[in-house]
Amino acid sequence: MDNIELVPYLDPQLGLFWPICENCRSMKPTFEQCLGMSSPELCRRLAERIRAERVERGLSQKRFAEACRIPLRTYKRFELNGKANLDTFVRVVLAFERPAGFESLFPPAAPRL
Repeated sequence: MDNIELVPYLDPQLGLFWPICENCRSMKPTFEQCLGMSSPELCRRLAERIRAERVERGLSQKRFAEACRIPLRTYKRFELNGKANLDTFVRVVLAFERPAGFESLFPPAAPRL
């Protein structure tokens, strides 16, 4: 994506750099410019956002993986490259207590008259 300039951000918990959108006002990557992204790019952006949320809450990868009830290795791989199965993703959403967010993805259809 040429229109999104990513800059390195030092993850204080991991001691690793990872990219975030330079235009973001917070440390959380946004989804504002994701329309032209490929599926792998969008998955990585989602993983970056989840990592930022985890770090903001002061949770280690190990502790968060335990809260999600998934293996630590599975969670680390998800944060690293955005690859996870749907069950893993749903467990992450549930651990953050955000299942209501699914409603915005698929709002109920208006009743037919």
